[in-house]
Amino acid sequence: MIEREIQWPYRLAAMLLFGVMISFTKDANLVITTTPPVIDSKTMVTYTGSFMNGPYGRVSGSVEIIKQYSSFALSLKNFSSFSSPDLHVYLSKEQLSVHLIDPGSLRMQTGNQAYSNPPNVEAYQYTLIYCKAYNHLFGSALLQSLLKRITCNFTNPLKASLFN
Repeated sequence: MIEREIQWPYRLAAMLLFGVMISFTKDANLVITTTPPVIDSKTMVTYTGSFMNGPYGRVSGSVEIIKQYSSFALSLKNFSSFSSPDLHVYLSKEQLSVHLIDPGSLRMQTGNQAYSNPPNVEAYQYTLIYCKAYNHLFGSALLQSLLKRITCNFTNPLKASLFN
């Protein structure tokens, strides 16, 4: 009798835990995303830009290139795009998709997302959202160096401001 009284709280806790696990797996709209890079004292945003619409779609949001030690990450913030098959994120030397690298397929049409370790990001000036299947540019963002803007603005210490 005493043994049964001790076991029932454990059984109740196990049933509740099982019920919680089942309720999470029933959600078909659950989206798992990658976590943007953690910004700490060794991490800095080196380039940033805002998306503009292209001829074949609409995009909005911003892009940041984040440097941590010797590696880079490309981060899309408050991003939104029209739906299309085979959308990719490109880093390009021009606003056309000619000289480019492909960090990966667009993971979601909306929301924040990050892409790790795109190589040699300093050589590229644009981030493109591009439909690879139809060869259509959906939008682009001109990448501007934050380091150059900060350096230029601190040439006169009496007028030290970040973004004049």
